[in-house]
Order: sequence, then structure tokens, then C-alpha cells
Amino acid sequence: MMAAVRRLPVVVVLGATGTGKSKLAIELGQKFNGEIISADSMQIYEGLNIITNKVTSAEQLQCRHHLIGYVNPFTNTSNTVVNFRDKALPIIEKVAAEGKLPIIVGGTNYYIESLLWNFLVDPQAQDEGPDAKKSRMSNSGPVIHGRECPRSPGAGATPSGQLTTSGASSTRPGATQVAEASLGGEVTLEGKGEATPEGKGGTTLEGSRKAPIDRGTDREGGFKDIESSELHRQLTLVDPATAKKIHPHNRRKIIRALEVYGQHGVPLSDILKSQHASAGSAAAISGPARYEKTCIFWIQCDQRVLDARLDARVDAMMEQGLLQELHDFHSEYRHNMQGHCDYTLGMFQSIGFKEFHNYLLLPEDERDTVKGRQLRDEGLVLLKLATRQYAKRQVKWIRNRFLKRPGPGVLPVYGVDSTDVSLWADNVFKPACDILSAIQEDVSPGVPPLESGGAVTEHVYNVCDVCAGRVFTTLLEWEAHTSSRKHKRALSKQRKQMRQAAMLNSDVTSESTE
Repeated sequence: MMAAVRRLPVVVVLGATGTGKSKLAIELGQKFNGEIISADSMQIYEGLNIITNKVTSAEQLQCRHHLIGYVNPFTNTSNTVVNFRDKALPIIEKVAAEGKLPIIVGGTNYYIESLLWNFLVDPQAQDEGPDAKKSRMSNSGPVIHGRECPRSPGAGATPSGQLTTSGASSTRPGATQVAEASLGGEVTLEGKGEATPEGKGGTTLEGSRKAPIDRGTDREGGFKDIESSELHRQLTLVDPATAKKIHPHNRRKIIRALEVYGQHGVPLSDILKSQHASAGSAAAISGPARYEKTCIFWIQCDQRVLDARLDARVDAMMEQGLLQELHDFHSEYRHNMQGHCDYTLGMFQSIGFKEFHNYLLLPEDERDTVKGRQLRDEGLVLLKLATRQYAKRQVKWIRNRFLKRPGPGVLPVYGVDSTDVSLWADNVFKPACDILSAIQEDVSPGVPPLESGGAVTEHVYNVCDVCAGRVFTTLLEWEAHTSSRKHKRALSKQRKQMRQAAMLNSDVTSESTE
């Protein structure tokens, strides 16, 4: 039994929503004595089973599932990838220690990355001085989670044959904010990473490079009254290498980078360099792979077929009572929050709420009016569109972060195809079983993994004065912009105006000399 445990890989099932990830995970779990670790940022919340498409109770009886519905959506709206990772890693180790197969499955690929690679930076408690933090940074071991992480007996293979990890995984309990190194070394942060409206005010961080940043109890703490452009300027002063990789309007990324500096006393860029060094390459976008042996399946599907499948699934969700589910949750949330509602946090990030928001705000006696039916129909159209777009973003993420991951930390990904569900056994389940069996027996699978590897993103900060000061943070973006028709038209218009101005000045000069 011990030899079998040592051969056990960690299995990951990737894929866009609607491709059959849960189905394959359950089937593999039944055949290979596995347990499933759900990696879905919305399924962690209690309730809302329809909109989050949770596995049913019957499906959970077929194979044990972990990390589904364990967060109260009304009392915890700030759950982060760090919280998820800190709960998931011990479960994976326990499952493996029991001689079972850990199967990670879910639609939040960022959560999956946090389990497969060491790349998160956890701001530490502010009671530590920056000198102590800098001392840790200067040590030879890789810096993971804001601390020195040399290999230890507890971090590698255990006498009982448990999974082998390539770095320590323990973190300070309660750490909530996250930063990480993304594709090509670009800094990305937990959450959607969207630019948020700028605040107002003039508070600065100048005066002391080592002063810890005072974070409040809300999402932005002491940054909430500072404009994004000013925050970006402050980041340029303390961490220019990171600042040039972040757009001045990307408020969330800027704040997270400032938090890391304020709480570590060390620029985020220095921490990431240490992680890259631990991976053995400056091109790496994270620390080393966490597990010695990983088997990743990507369930692929023709996009047109998937779009139709997703539209049909949304219709089925409506028939199952989606609107009532959303309305009940919406009403309970407003009651609990007593009017202090924030529709940008927690469960409200799930697709469905934004699309039906106006409908959900209607009084009950107005929902069956012409206006109500119109808002409901508009919400349905928007929900289908958002679901299709989300599936495309998931595919793009898989390609960029798993297949095109630069550096030595690329893990093999095997493709299976669920386009024709009538051929599921031949095109998905059997190939996956054959590949996994081969990996367990330490032999090469009969099919090669998908082609992987990518170029490092070259960060060059450019401002286009021709196009109203638009900012670009990578060379690829800049070259694409300067080659675009819009830029060329603006450049042509600018040159024409300059020629006309020059001719006018020339005429004025001639008249004055006469």
C-alpha cells in the first residue's frame, strides 16, 4: 500500500463551465478511490445551489467532496484565495496520507494555481519591524508567504509516503490580502483585478519609506480617499519595478502592491525575484511546483457547441427556480445588512446577480408588469451572454497560465474532448483513465501532453500622447496599439494639425516682416 501511495499524483480537472468537469472528477474518484477538492470561488458559499451550479447531494454521495458551502455569505464577504489555499492544502495532504487520490476540480483557475505553485505573498502582521523582514529576505531560502521557507522534514516527502511538496505551505492564520506573480512576471492580484473608480483626497505615503501603511477595516483601508493616479505615483517611489507593470487606473493591483511594501518593508518586486530564483529561472512567474507529481486534464469543447450548451443550461436553471433563489438571497441580504449593501463583494460577484439586479430591486407586485417582464427578459439575455463570455475567459486563462506559463514550472496538461457528449466514454473518460493509470505506474502515457511553454512578457511602460495619454505596460500592447488603425488615424490627424499650425505661423511671420 505504501508504494501505491507514493505513486499517487495530484489530479486536476480544468475546463470552461459546462464542459463536464464535475462529471469527470466524480468518475475518476469512483474508479481510482479519490476524493474531490472543489476549487470554485462561488461554490464555497452556503446556499444558491442553482446559480453556482453546485454538485447535487446525490453526486456528493458518489464521491466525497470538500470545500463546498462552508462559508456564510452574509457574515463573510471577503474570503480570499489565501483562505481557500490554507483550507485546501491540509485536506489534500490528509487525502493522500489515507492512500486516496486527491482530485482538484473547479472553475476558479486562480484558486487551482494557488494549490499547484508557491506564488502567494501574504502581508504579515504589522507588529514586526521592517528590519526583521528585510533580514528574512536576505536569507538564501525562497521567500514564500512573506517568510523564509527552507525545506524542512515537514515540507517534503514523509515517511508514510505522503505527497511531496517543493516548499512549505503553512501561513499566518487570518492573512487576507494576496499578491502574486502572473504571466510573464506581471503582477496580478486576488480578485478580478478591474480598475475601480478613483477616490478623492491628497493623503500621501511620503515621509518614511519604512512606515507601515495604516489599513482600515474596509476593503481599501487608508487608501480609500486617495486617487488612483496618486497611489500609482506613490508606488513608483517605493517600488518602480512593480509600478511599471501596473496600469495607473488598476486601483486594486496598486493598493495590494503598496500593502505588501507597507507591511513587509520590502518591495513586491524583490519578493517576486526571490520566488523566481527559487524556481531556478528569472522567467518563472511563480515559485516551484508544489507537488512532485501532478496530472492535469483539460476538458475541451468546440466553442459553438459549448455556447449552445450553456444557453440551454441557463434555460434549465430558470425552470429550476433561479429567479426565486436570487430573490430570496437578495432579500435576506438586504435585511441582514439593514440598507448598508455592497453588491460588489462575496456572492454578488457570481454571474446572475448583476444581470438581474434591476429586476430583483422591483417590489413584488411589479414583477409581473410589463416593466418587470421586460427587465426579466433582459436579465436572461445578459445572463446567457455573461456565461458564454465567462467560459471564453476560462479557456484563455488556461492557455495563458497553464500551457504558456514561462519558466521551468510548466506542468503537463492532457487534453480530452467533450464536444460530443454521446462519445463521453471514448473521448473523455477512457483517455483520462489510461493517462492517469500510466502516470501512477511511473510510465509515459500513450498520448503526449498538450504543447506548452511561452515567451516572457516584456514590460515597457509607454504613454501615448497622440491618443489622450493612454498607458500601456507591456511591449506587446504598445506595439499592437501603435499598429492599430485608431492610433494611425489619430497620428495622421495630429500631423495634419501640426502642418496647418506651421503654415499659419509661417503666414503670420511673413505678414509681420512685410
